[in-house]
Amino acid sequence: MAEIRRETGGTGVDVVLEMSGAEAAIHQAFEMTTNGGRVSLLGLPSRPVTIDLSDAIIFRGLRVYGITAASCGEPGTRPRRSSAKGWTSARSSPTACR
Repeated sequence: MAEIRRETGGTGVDVVLEMSGAEAAIHQAFEMTTNGGRVSLLGLPSRPVTIDLSDAIIFRGLRVYGITAASCGEPGTRPRRSSAKGWTSARSSPTACR
């Protein structure tokens, strides 16, 4: 985070693509984004993530995008959560989509 702040003159980056789904990385994505910037969440967390919406997003005017993919062949479908392994792949399980 310090390097990003230094390289951007303390303002942060305009766009962040978070691809891991790790809770710490999601928090860092919001922290490193400049006011009015955009965060696209592509990673799939293995459990619910807690975020302070007021401080992390609302008061900073961030735009947050979730990425949808129809990997199961039907628009609007998404992988189902598996308690043991995080998210299941549509390729590995014919019942992975809902």
